[in-house]
Amino acid sequence: MSYQVLARKYRSASFSELVGQEHVSKALSNAIEQERLHHAYLFTGTRGVGKTTIARILAKCLNCLEGVTANPCGKCEHCVNIDSGSFVDLIEVDAASKTKVEDTRELLDNVQYAPVVGRYKVYLIDEVHMLSGHSFNALLKTLEEPPEHVKFLLATTEHKKLPITILSRCLRFNLRPLTISEITSHMEYILGKETIGFEREALEVIASAANGSMRDALSILDQAIGFSAANISYAAVNKMLGNTDAETLLKLLKSLSEEKANSLFEVIDFMDKQGVDYQQVVLEFVELIHNLAIAKALGSNARLMLKHKGAEKLIDSFDEAQLQLFYQIALKCKDEMQLAPSLRIGFEMLMLRMFKFEIAIYESDNGSKPLEAQRNISKETNSSPTNAKLVNTKPVQAAELVTRKPINMPVETKIESHAQEQVKAQVQTQAATPIKEDAINNNSWPNIVTDLNPIGMNKVILENSALKEYTGNKIHLVVALEQEACMTPLREGQISKYLSSYFNKTIALEVSFGDIGNHSIAGKNAAIKQEKDTELKAKINKDENIQSMIDVLGAKVIGVQESN
Repeated sequence: MSYQVLARKYRSASFSELVGQEHVSKALSNAIEQERLHHAYLFTGTRGVGKTTIARILAKCLNCLEGVTANPCGKCEHCVNIDSGSFVDLIEVDAASKTKVEDTRELLDNVQYAPVVGRYKVYLIDEVHMLSGHSFNALLKTLEEPPEHVKFLLATTEHKKLPITILSRCLRFNLRPLTISEITSHMEYILGKETIGFEREALEVIASAANGSMRDALSILDQAIGFSAANISYAAVNKMLGNTDAETLLKLLKSLSEEKANSLFEVIDFMDKQGVDYQQVVLEFVELIHNLAIAKALGSNARLMLKHKGAEKLIDSFDEAQLQLFYQIALKCKDEMQLAPSLRIGFEMLMLRMFKFEIAIYESDNGSKPLEAQRNISKETNSSPTNAKLVNTKPVQAAELVTRKPINMPVETKIESHAQEQVKAQVQTQAATPIKEDAINNNSWPNIVTDLNPIGMNKVILENSALKEYTGNKIHLVVALEQEACMTPLREGQISKYLSSYFNKTIALEVSFGDIGNHSIAGKNAAIKQEKDTELKAKINKDENIQSMIDVLGAKVIGVQESN
């Protein structure tokens, strides 16, 4: 006798044997028992989740010799013939190979005739979305008002491709992908029947690779039985599927936790010799990070979710923010790997990003307690800028990735917002000594602004400001009118922090807008520029060569610019 694949041998024969899809089996069973049968059913869902299986079970429910029932006997002639695919009144059509309108019309010509042996003539049209537009038009009228002895069972993986006119004429059931637990349990049952040994971890790997499809899982299981003979082991399944073993993934993660670059690249060298699929490794690494993050968030009981042996030991090596950072980097780099000269180079750069970036968390100005963040700041003058960032902003919190150079130089900071942190970082790094209070006046204000070393728009505002009054704990600034729109309450608070940190006491800031004259950095710069322009024009006027060009050639001086 020829071998029958597991997907066919163990196809569910009744609603009670159906794995998952309880919402569909319950609805159909209740409809049959209450004699509320629709004339057209549409089953949608991804491959291998039971669409045609449910359709055949429904055909048996309608044509069982014991009567219309939600629990067909499975032993009568009609049930046996439906299971074997030889029941004359179950017409199965593959719409992918019969897309022409002529095929549909030929099919519908026989709808009017009564069933040969059964109670109902059942039309099972698989992949119905493949029909042409003319075929759908030909089907519409019959689908809406078929003879009482006809039932239409439609199945598709692409329900969005169906015309709305077809969808509106069908009772639709969405079949969900099966869970890893459901697929694993069913494979355990099958292997028990087949008396084949297995490791549950191996079945979980198969179930994960199936992506919710029971048929895919049983096909992989068939392959695993042939690959590992009498016993299906975790190692054998990983090798068969080309997966990276858990130990290697844990070594990668451990190298990141210990910040050992040499160890990290030794693991990558080992993986390269094994001929791994680096894109698959990224997916498995993301799954490991996900499991660790879930375990970290839910506590010790959630550690049972970890299918990677030994991963529990690494949970405490990372905080939740680091795991979120690794997850974000891995997903981002997965697509970028295709652009790299080789997949290994892309994978190495992914690991280096995880190795060289850490996360700093900032809270918004909502009055809540600031979060602590650690960032490693480079003190090497020849290193790349430490303010290179990858930013993910949110209304309440913002996560910021900052480069770590060198690695072991943590500096703790407490901050309330991203902008305020920038203010504080600039003030902390300045080396200037505050000007004595009796020397603080309009003339010294530009020097104070220079010592503050502001950034961004705060720098523009302060360089276009003049000191009107200083009373020890209060500073009154006059800001140029053109900067009025930029002077928001947030920036006013930031400038106040600059000044408070500079004078080492709380400074109240008052701001007005008006003419600042030459008592600001911008004004002084403008005056200096004007003076230089005047000097240059004077030099031009005295230059005999230029004057000759003007007189002889009719040249014209349109502007002056100082040479470097």
